[in-house]
Amino acid sequence: MPPTPTQCALAWPHRSTRLVSPIFHLSTPPSTCSPSTCASHACWCSSRRRFSAPPKRSSPPKLAHAGADIFVAFSPERVDPGNPDYHIGNTPKVVGGVDEASTELVNALYEQIIDEVHPVKSTTEAEMVKLLENTFRAVNIALVNEMAIMCDRMDIDIWEVIEAASTKPFGFMPFYPGPGIGGHCIPLDPSYLSWKAKSVGFHNRFIELATDLNTNMPMFVVDKLVRLLNEQGKAVKGAKILLLGMAYKANVHDTRESPAIDI
Repeated sequence: MPPTPTQCALAWPHRSTRLVSPIFHLSTPPSTCSPSTCASHACWCSSRRRFSAPPKRSSPPKLAHAGADIFVAFSPERVDPGNPDYHIGNTPKVVGGVDEASTELVNALYEQIIDEVHPVKSTTEAEMVKLLENTFRAVNIALVNEMAIMCDRMDIDIWEVIEAASTKPFGFMPFYPGPGIGGHCIPLDPSYLSWKAKSVGFHNRFIELATDLNTNMPMFVVDKLVRLLNEQGKAVKGAKILLLGMAYKANVHDTRESPAIDI
């Protein structure tokens, strides 16, 4: 699937399934999907003459007997670029299928290469897992970014505050302020979830506020830079300013959605 959009587009998975269906019988995208996307994709597969609906079976069929069956599951990608401690093998894998057979197939696939596989009851729950994980990060980053702005006004060292708060062994998880959020998931997935929620008449005020806070962090950085220059009797025009790091996070070369670009 292509990089995560902020709205649902099924043309790519439909096209991919059409291309690989003569060879592969299990479709399990890793990219972010809004809840019910894979179920809709399964319905699309079963509606095509060349596909048959995934049969209800208590155990997965042997590939030789799969015929034209397309089994649809979802297993969200879990990666942390630049983190040497976690890789695909030792990061628990969530899986869910549109039916029991699809779940068993995707579970059997990943059990061969991953230490821990955690099945859920459907693709819808698996899709929401990814959105919860990334929205959790975006919202907490927005909170600590707002705290950083507030502490800047109060002349309080936010870094020392976070370090001290982190000594609490329960009920606190440290997040750190920055110039915004970047990458191809964290900035986009909350908006994707908010878009899906609107389709059922639900307004995600918390998510939209977090998105607004994170989006405006580059402006806060620029405003602070201007203020610091003025305190030294310098104007922005003509000043030599060094930007260290254009990637969206440390130790990666990925600039997608990097707030450094806006700065």
